[in-house]
Amino acid sequence: MKATQYRIDRSLMALIILVISAFVPVYYGSLKIEEYVQNRLISNATSIIGSAFDNMAGQILKQMGDGDIVLTLFQNEDLRRQVEKSLSVLVTPEIKYVYIVYRDEEGKFRFLADGSKDDKAQLGEKFDVIHEKEWIEAMETGERKVIVQDNIYTIGATYIKPIVQKGEVRALLVADFSVKKVEELRATLGFIRHISVATAITSLVFLYIAVAQYIKGRKIARSLFLDRLTGLPNRNYIDELEGRLRISDYYTALIDIDDFKRINATFGPEAGDRVIREVALYLRTNLKNASVIRYGGEEFLV
Repeated sequence: MKATQYRIDRSLMALIILVISAFVPVYYGSLKIEEYVQNRLISNATSIIGSAFDNMAGQILKQMGDGDIVLTLFQNEDLRRQVEKSLSVLVTPEIKYVYIVYRDEEGKFRFLADGSKDDKAQLGEKFDVIHEKEWIEAMETGERKVIVQDNIYTIGATYIKPIVQKGEVRALLVADFSVKKVEELRATLGFIRHISVATAITSLVFLYIAVAQYIKGRKIARSLFLDRLTGLPNRNYIDELEGRLRISDYYTALIDIDDFKRINATFGPEAGDRVIREVALYLRTNLKNASVIRYGGEEFLV
């Protein structure tokens, strides 16, 4: 019976592994495809913006001459307006905000010039940054940064280009832009994920039913093949294995409790049951390498 249970356990485990192995690659694969497409969209957009920013940064530095960009734009209002006009050329439906910020002595970011057409910031106005670590790294290392913010329908990103003067980052040229997701691809991949989830849930429900039936079957088998009084296999167990056992390969002995009927008659059935349990426990404890079966009544097969 243990061998049969073991085979059933392995079958159930194999089914669970099969469901998981079929579900996970499909779901995970669709996520990776969508992630790859999004990364390509961002990469293409940042490539275009990066090229435009290189030219823009070069023009701005020429306009500054030998003057520090922060001090010059604070002191020369006309020049600041020229810079903001140049920045506004880059504003499109996708590139909503183009601006220059600097970091003051207290470590706070503030607007230096804003080419945005709507919601225009004022000179020196405090700028509350998100993902401050990347902004600070751009100021300290001079490396470009792209900060991506993903939502349901668009991919928003911030492109940061350090403006370097005399080997020191003095300001950051920034663009906030968004890229629309490919709706057809997004819908298809979402449908695939929903189908895979539904399939997995349905499969797990059927597995749950199968496991419940299996447990119920084991309980029934236990009641059929195990003796309730002693917990030992009973005669039904021998009958079940009769066709699969070669008796000639085993040594067998039939043990009987002497005068058991007198015990029952003198002390009652409860005392007789206790004697049977004690004998069963003794045999099971001391005959560890043998199979002990309650053959019937006060008889035990070893």
